Amino acid sequence: MKNIEYKISNTLSLYLLSVVFLFWGCGKEKSVDPVNSLTENVNFTINIDGIEEQLDISASNTILNSRESHNDEVVNTIKEGEIYYSTSFDKESFGTSTIKNQLNSNRMNKVGATLLGSTIIYRFVLLEEQGGNFVYKAHKDLTRGTTYTNASFPIFKGKNYKWVAYSYNNNQPITDVINASSLSIQTPVDKDLLYAASTANILVPVDNSTNVPDVKVNILFKHRLARLAITVRANDFPAIMPNSQFNVQLAATSQSYFKSGSLNLVSNQISNVASSTVSSLGFVPAVSSDGDSSRVAYLYTADFVNAFTDITLRVNSVQLKDIYTYRDFDYPVISNRDFVIKAKTAVIPQPGTSYSPRLNLLNTDGIRKGNIIWARGNLSYNPTTKTYRINKTPNGVVVNAENDYWMYNSLTPWDATISNDVSHRGATWSTSLDPCRQVPGGWRLPTSAEYLLLGGSSTPATDRKQADGWDNSSPVTWPTKPYVNVPQQSYTSFKGDDGQWVTFFKTAIFTTDYNRAYSSWVLGLNDSALLHVVNGDATGGVYDMVQIDGEQNYLKETDRALNRKIALRCVRDYTGI
Repeated sequence: MKNIEYKISNTLSLYLLSVVFLFWGCGKEKSVDPVNSLTENVNFTINIDGIEEQLDISASNTILNSRESHNDEVVNTIKEGEIYYSTSFDKESFGTSTIKNQLNSNRMNKVGATLLGSTIIYRFVLLEEQGGNFVYKAHKDLTRGTTYTNASFPIFKGKNYKWVAYSYNNNQPITDVINASSLSIQTPVDKDLLYAASTANILVPVDNSTNVPDVKVNILFKHRLARLAITVRANDFPAIMPNSQFNVQLAATSQSYFKSGSLNLVSNQISNVASSTVSSLGFVPAVSSDGDSSRVAYLYTADFVNAFTDITLRVNSVQLKDIYTYRDFDYPVISNRDFVIKAKTAVIPQPGTSYSPRLNLLNTDGIRKGNIIWARGNLSYNPTTKTYRINKTPNGVVVNAENDYWMYNSLTPWDATISNDVSHRGATWSTSLDPCRQVPGGWRLPTSAEYLLLGGSSTPATDRKQADGWDNSSPVTWPTKPYVNVPQQSYTSFKGDDGQWVTFFKTAIFTTDYNRAYSSWVLGLNDSALLHVVNGDATGGVYDMVQIDGEQNYLKETDRALNRKIALRCVRDYTGI
């Protein structure tokens, strides 16, 4: 009986002890947070690959620096001041793209990338999968660094995640409100919206409890909207457009062309597209333009369905400040005029594509004096393309010795067929050796009589202007043939019949030590601007090297130093246009 009681007692004790341990164990389990035990702060290492650009967009809309480049456009006349204009409306890339290594697989698709600026702010949004859908988890606003950026997020191990990134391609704070109940943003009409999203789920294993690896992210943004780069150019006038006199806006008929919509960041779909009235254009100097002679304003649209055929600009005021042509500072002003820029075919904007409606303000190709039109700039030659052109202005800031200085009887600068140690006094000049005649449009070298008519002793003092530093000069010597740029500072100008001025800058003459020291080339900056002319009848092989002397009282012939190289100015006969 005692043994039975002892066994019962031991059994009861073991039972009670088990109950105690059970309750103790249960209490211990309740103190553990199963959610926190599976949550880790994961470091995202973010690298910006850039902005994807399409490379298959032709550059047919490129405008060269001469009026001849507009032959494929309709050139119209503005009545005030005999100013001309042309328009163009072409498709182009957002920017100059460079093929990136990480995009090699897309070379066949002609895709490249431009860099994202080092101070550009972008928003990185983390999405978590819940019930088969991805919902908002967290976001951080980051600035693109020179290498990569680290961002830490708490994530739940064993769940799937995705990321979305967007930017307005500027360094301004992003103020959009996004959270679990709102994952859409309104697309802008005045900013470049960039968008990117992960292509695969991010999963951190459940069993990785002590060493959670970094998540590496590469972001290649895409332009989410279509862009219009509205451009006003005076490069081919050429003139600068001072801020104080520049006021160009959209005409009322074009102010509703640009549309905004609601972009869902998860699905990347835009809905509720509607017009957003644009009443003001924020023009800025165009990249790679001469000073402020070209202005551009960027607008964006989310409408990829409806076509439009034209943009109308309202020019309230644009002053064309051409200091070479208007020496009396009476610069022309275009005011209170609408310009319709039409596309050749209807345009249906597409995301990632830019369109460039341009208004190109043009001047005539020269200045009239009597029955002659004087070119505004000197003759220039491109040895690479073997083409001739007349510079837009008499002063291109610099002059290239290889392209802009000519020898007598030579169709190209530094003609290799002409030996420096042979005098060409007796060479027979002919029109076939006139380089000005290589430029289309009837251009030729002027005669002595035409120079005298422009700036001879009979020219009134009121029709002359000269820089104070015309006579200040000194020679420069190089040990070999100069491939140099010659700064131009001094000028002299003569008034034409239409009130515009023909301007010559003191450039230089390139010469040798006349049949002796040909290993040393000298740039002679004397008190005259030398210009090459020929006799109109070309009889007897006679030609003239004419100079405008420092006093500007008369023009005179100089010694025929035929191995000199000089700047040339071309003329053409006046035909009524």
